[in-house]
Amino acid sequence: MFEMFDKKIKILKKILTECDKHKEMLKYLLNKIEIPITEDKIKYIDLNEKAIIDSLIFRFSKLQDRLAKIFYILLQILGEDTDNLAFIDILNK
Repeated sequence: MFEMFDKKIKILKKILTECDKHKEMLKYLLNKIEIPITEDKIKYIDLNEKAIIDSLIFRFSKLQDRLAKIFYILLQILGEDTDNLAFIDILNK
């Protein structure tokens, strides 16, 4: 039992480290673009700004994915069966 718990804790630590990396990159990227991004601004956006926005979307998606994994693992540590649960059900628990 403790072996499984230790394994899950190690996985959580790894995921949290990944989340920190994504968070730092998001902060960096957000400082590189002018916010808010208006409809008029999008019409005249250059390739560099498109690359920054693309990176923002990618990092946000990765962070969201890793945060979802944290919820699954926390419920597993608490003894919940998460095998066939949709993410909304995980959040409700």
